[in-house]
Amino acid sequence: MTKTKDITKLKKLFGQLTQKAQSNVNSLVQKFKEHLTFEEYLQACVEQPQLFSRSPETIEKNVLELVKKFEKEGLTTEQYLQACVKQPSLFCQSPETIEKNVLELVKKFEKEGLTTEQYLQACVEKPQLFYQSPETIEKNVLELVKKFE
Repeated sequence: MTKTKDITKLKKLFGQLTQKAQSNVNSLVQKFKEHLTFEEYLQACVEQPQLFSRSPETIEKNVLELVKKFEKEGLTTEQYLQACVKQPSLFCQSPETIEKNVLELVKKFEKEGLTTEQYLQACVEKPQLFYQSPETIEKNVLELVKKFE
């Protein structure tokens, strides 16, 4: 299906939403208008329907708090929002949980030279890394290394 048809379907779906859901979508898009399009966020909502009813203020707070936690390491609002669009459950994740996951994983591999900046870049490229448990990632990495020893 072409992108134009997808957008048309999304807009038709939007018209069928409750007033509150429409307001939530519009409000969040307005808050991040420089980095998030209506179509991107509406598609994320389709993939993660709880976003339709989630408070835009809560989502905004989650995004901005996470970015603030890692701004010194180079994470930008635009990068994180694009990761959220790829993995819509990130809009609902607690910044504290994500911070914990990132820092614990970096600590597990700091002797090998992994930095927070490097790992955040990997997370931006593969957003599921933001919420996967550090133990699972560590296990997967060590198993892979073992296979190639």
